[in-house]
Amino acid sequence: MIPFDAVSAELRRLAAAKMAGERDGHTLDATALVHEAFLRLGGGSFTSKSSFFRAAAEAMRRILVDHARAKKADKRGGDFTRVQLDDLPAGVVDVDLVALDEALTELERHDPTRPPPNW
Repeated sequence: MIPFDAVSAELRRLAAAKMAGERDGHTLDATALVHEAFLRLGGGSFTSKSSFFRAAAEAMRRILVDHARAKKADKRGGDFTRVQLDDLPAGVVDVDLVALDEALTELERHDPTRPPPNW
């Protein structure tokens, strides 16, 4: 594992460059981005410093993209609480389970990477 102290200055420079393209008032700052990227790299084995920094740059990019997706999801109602149908009182929901299953199967066909619902 590469010691954090040995690469922290270069990681901060890289993070500052990545953050320069982000909007003002971003909830992440360069230091948080460095720490998150370093944690995601998780002590992987790297053949050289340059391969480590390439991986760090990619991790930072993914962190910023994930953060943007989460923000966008919140704007589309992502803060709603998921409720299991089993948790609702009897008679509140009249569900056609066959139609629901067909709809879920169709959705899975369009996005097979998405995990199935937790039954």
